[in-house]
Amino acid sequence: MIGAGASAFDNAAAALEAGASEVHLLCRRAEIQVIQPYRWLTFRGFLRHFCDLDDAWRWRFMRAVLEMREGFPQATYDRCVRHPNFYLQEGAPIEAASETTRGVELQTPRGVFAADFVICGTGIDMNFAGRPELRNCAANIAVWADRYQPPPDERSPRLGRFPYLADDYALMERVAGETPWIANIHVFAIASTMSFGASGSSINAMTTAVPKLVHGLTRGLFRADIERHWASFKAYDVPQAVVERSAPATGGAP
Repeated sequence: MIGAGASAFDNAAAALEAGASEVHLLCRRAEIQVIQPYRWLTFRGFLRHFCDLDDAWRWRFMRAVLEMREGFPQATYDRCVRHPNFYLQEGAPIEAASETTRGVELQTPRGVFAADFVICGTGIDMNFAGRPELRNCAANIAVWADRYQPPPDERSPRLGRFPYLADDYALMERVAGETPWIANIHVFAIASTMSFGASGSSINAMTTAVPKLVHGLTRGLFRADIERHWASFKAYDVPQAVVERSAPATGGAP
């Protein structure tokens, strides 16, 4: 298992519970990450209003969080260490990998590890062109590097590749007018993290992130149909009450 975040430990535990003879979890750092920064930012103010901050503050916060890497829950760790055939290898970044007749060999500063299977829990990167459904518009999707240039000590090419999203999680154009229809594509996933903080990939954020997404979707649908709504309003003629009128009186006064 390459990686030492929550997902890496979950995969390692699943392999052990499925009967793997032994599992080595390789962590490139000297010590595994035990602080979970996402726990700090799961309060209402941050979850609800992070997206309202200016670009400098959004970049500063999420750069610190995403470069710190994600920790893991105690229960996830315990699922692994209860197995005597689980081995945590700290300070073991992958220097080289090669295929052998029996599987795979991984070269690390701690030696060579031979494996039948390798699972990579090494994080994510943004590559719109790698998605078939986005390939024809990938070049015009605005990313953070297009909209914000951080100070030299805060630069990160990896984070600069995250999409720069509108306030309804929609993709935005790099060059206006070339692919206006991408405003109808809403990104509610890990890719929304730089613009919205914990959102589409965080269970704790769902109580604030989902209503924000739904609000954006319904607002967009309403605005797109405004001409039809106006016509419907002007044509509306359904009576709300039935008024009975008596026949007019005839003849003179008694």
